[in-house]
Amino acid sequence: MQNELTEEEKIILKALGQGFTCKEIAKKFAIPLKKITQARKDIPVKLGAAGMAHAAYIAFRNGLID
Repeated sequence: MQNELTEEEKIILKALGQGFTCKEIAKKFAIPLKKITQARKDIPVKLGAAGMAHAAYIAFRNGLID
C-alpha cells in the first residue's frame, strides 16, 4: 500500500461499504460532499485497488477498517 488512509477516508470507505450514499455520509459525519467525492478517487489509488469494492476488501483484510 502506498499511503495509509486518513481517519476521514476510513470513515467514508466503511460507510460506503455499509450502503450509505455520498450525500448520507456528508450529512451523518459532517464531511463536505466534495471531500467524499475526492476520497472515492483517492482511496483505491492509495490502496492499489481496481475500484472501491476492491479497496474495501483490501482495507478490511489489512485491518484498516472493521
